[in-house]
Amino acid sequence: MKPLYEIPPADLKAIASFQEKTSGLYRQISGANRKLSEASEKLRYMKAALKQTAKASPELFETLNALNKSLADLRVQLTGDPILEKMNEPITPSIMSRVGHVVNGHWDTTQLPTETQKKNIEIAEAGFKTFQTSFDVFFKALASYEKALENAGAPWTPNRGEE
Repeated sequence: MKPLYEIPPADLKAIASFQEKTSGLYRQISGANRKLSEASEKLRYMKAALKQTAKASPELFETLNALNKSLADLRVQLTGDPILEKMNEPITPSIMSRVGHVVNGHWDTTQLPTETQKKNIEIAEAGFKTFQTSFDVFFKALASYEKALENAGAPWTPNRGEE
């Protein structure tokens, strides 16, 4: 064991660069998660409005179900499967948990990130890029669905058409 004064100082620029990269990814993931929560709330109101729409076609109900399923799939991709977690089943870490573990394990230190932390950020970045594609497709479909509800004469719902 070496005394602290014999340990070479850490590369503070490399540490700051890694933390900045991690922070940016964490901010993007948190924003996406918040948007998914807002979409969930929108869909809940749309479902109630759809039930009160006289001209509601079966296709509108099917599309709503498909949107809810897509939203659930996006949540699992981003934050993991809460049901499997509660049952203590082995799961692959989610994008958010990978970044969260790095944030919790590295941001309070002045040491260089471990290889595992670097690899987790690489995996999370690649996963988030794939997630982003599905995320964008979902929100385009949601906007299209909002227009279809409007055309069917559905009652007003909060935040409809504000994207």
